[in-house]
Amino acid sequence: MLPAQICARNERAKAHSSRYNSKRMKVGTGRLRPHRSISAGHNRDDKRMKIGNKSGAVAFAVMFAILREFVMKFVSILLALPLTMAISACATTSTDASAPAAASMAGAKLMAGDGSARGTASVTEAADGLHVLVKAQGLTPGIHAVHVHMTGTCTTPDFASAGGHWNPTGRKHGMNNPAGMHMGDMPNMTVGPDGSGAIEYVIAGGTISGEATPLLDADGAAVVIHAQADDNMSDPAGNAGGRIACGVLAAG
Repeated sequence: MLPAQICARNERAKAHSSRYNSKRMKVGTGRLRPHRSISAGHNRDDKRMKIGNKSGAVAFAVMFAILREFVMKFVSILLALPLTMAISACATTSTDASAPAAASMAGAKLMAGDGSARGTASVTEAADGLHVLVKAQGLTPGIHAVHVHMTGTCTTPDFASAGGHWNPTGRKHGMNNPAGMHMGDMPNMTVGPDGSGAIEYVIAGGTISGEATPLLDADGAAVVIHAQADDNMSDPAGNAGGRIACGVLAAG
């Protein structure tokens, strides 16, 4: 072959080889399409993230609504509490005002027939009865009877206005009397050389007000000191002599 023919043949072979390689690259590129596969994966992940975010938002909204309702109820209770307490206090005050409390204490200032002071007496109601405390002064030394009398009046000079002994159960006089005793009967009091003396005694079953045997009934009561000792037997007053001191019991 001539050199010119050989050169032409080589050029055609090169051109053919170039076209073949170009087609193969195009075919390979079309099959792989790597950028399209990656993009599709990203789209699927984005959709999943959006769905997850939406579910989380819904759950948060539900929890927030429940929490808000709880807080609102709690706040409403706190706001209503002062009003409830005020209403309760008013009701209690109204009840207390309409029903006076029963007296639990009473006291008296003792005086002699000339009006001079002779001491004090106090009565305190407790579960076991009436606790009576008498403190006297300015009396003649010796033993003196002390009684609770049935009427709350001390008219000088003899204090006869105080009536007989307090005796709501209708018994006989005398702590040693089988048919006794008056609820107003108490132990004798010893007065010392200085003219002072005291006794403390519990009247079992007694009450100051209310119940079946109130001390301070419609006409009240008084504490009386006698000139002599009580023999704790003789009815109606134990031969205790005259009344030398008296005090009207008053609640408070």
